[in-house]
Amino acid sequence: MLKAGDTFLLPKQANQTEHLWIVLTPPREDGTAVCVNVTSWKVDCDDTVILMPGDHSFLTKKSVIHYEDARFISLDRVEQLLASGTNQFVCKQQFCCTYALMERLRQGLLKSKRTPNGVKDHCRSIWNS
Repeated sequence: MLKAGDTFLLPKQANQTEHLWIVLTPPREDGTAVCVNVTSWKVDCDDTVILMPGDHSFLTKKSVIHYEDARFISLDRVEQLLASGTNQFVCKQQFCCTYALMERLRQGLLKSKRTPNGVKDHCRSIWNS
């Protein structure tokens, strides 16, 4: 079972480039957890958390967490895709995040002005309890 700190490659949509997704919360009763994705750094992006090669083994260039796209994702569905070996797109599990990186990502989610309010409220309720 995927858990907080686990990572996987998955496109945002079936015909798009795969992104590294990071599970930030334990799953809720419905099996969904808050996940964020990593994207390449650009001048106008949300730079609340900037990642560099070495922060995670997947990273090869300066990147950011795309908090604007933080969402609840069905971990059961991701696990089905990981197990299926789908050839429609890449879906592959990656190395887990370190504790230090997870703390940066969680703080960034609460700090970013671009994190959706429902996601931020849910995370605040479980991390501050």
